[in-house]
Amino acid sequence: MEMYNVAQQEAIAAKMKVQEIDQWKPNEAMENEEAKIPEETALATVQMEKQNSNIAIEASQVAARLAGEEKNFR
Repeated sequence: MEMYNVAQQEAIAAKMKVQEIDQWKPNEAMENEEAKIPEETALATVQMEKQNSNIAIEASQVAARLAGEEKNFR
């Protein structure tokens, strides 16, 4: 009878441990999702800065070309 009680207590302890782990899973998943948001924002910001840089380079090239043409015109 004592072995039955010990086994029953172990089963209860295991069940409680499983419930505890199940509670961690949603929290962990939420934390992972929350961690992705800043990373995605940073990547989007880098992409926008890269595009702005390319636009600025193109604008400076056009300005240089126009300045050269104006110089040749005079």
